[in-house]
This record gives sequence, C-alpha cells and structure tokens, in this order.
Amino acid sequence: MVELGDEIVARVVESTRPRPRHFSDASMHRSLGPRGRGPRASFPEWLSRTRDLVEELRQTTLARWAELGEMCSALAVEEAHLQEGRHQLEALIRAAKAVYDHDVAEVEREHTALDTEHVEAAKALREL
Repeated sequence: MVELGDEIVARVVESTRPRPRHFSDASMHRSLGPRGRGPRASFPEWLSRTRDLVEELRQTTLARWAELGEMCSALAVEEAHLQEGRHQLEALIRAAKAVYDHDVAEVEREHTALDTEHVEAAKALREL
C-alpha cells in the first residue's frame, strides 16, 4: 500500500514539472497564457489531473488508515491473549513455589528432628 502512495506522489511531481512546449500551429501561439508559458487550455487540464491525483492520494490514505486500524485491532487481540497467558504462567509459578516452599519446610523439619536425634544419641553414648 505504501508503494502505491509513493507512485501517486511521483505522478503528482511528474505532472507538475514544467515541460517544453512545441507548437506547430500558428493559432496555438496566439492562445499562449501569460508570459508565453503555454496554452491557456493546459492549466484546466493540469488542474483536473492534479485534482484526480489528490483524490487518488486521499483514497490511498484512507485505505492505509483502514489497514492500520485493522493492524491495531489485531495487535490489541494479541495483547489480550498474551496477558491471559501471562496470568496463567503466574498462577503456575505461584503453585510451584507453594509446593517448593512446602517441601523446603518439610526438609527443615526433618533436618531439625535428625539434629535432635543426633544430640540425644550423643548424650546416650556419653552416659555409657
């Protein structure tokens, strides 16, 4: 779509570029515009072509805006899906952390119990 807009801009520039005029008919010399720049009839034609090109640019711009709106909408939908996925991952991480914390607490309890048994066994051996 951008290439189409560039093409239209190039056409506008090309249509507004001054061109040398060659006249073979003497009557054309009499119908020259101010300062002999070209036939008077060429300006309305040029104006008409320019209006057509401006309309094409407007249509291209509107189409591009519509395309960008669709892209924006698609990105919003994708963002919503990503947010949902992020929330699910966070829930899984919380669950895994709870299991890990529970396991660590259990290991610490067992470690404390073993330390206590070790201390009691050492006392029993000294008493013997």
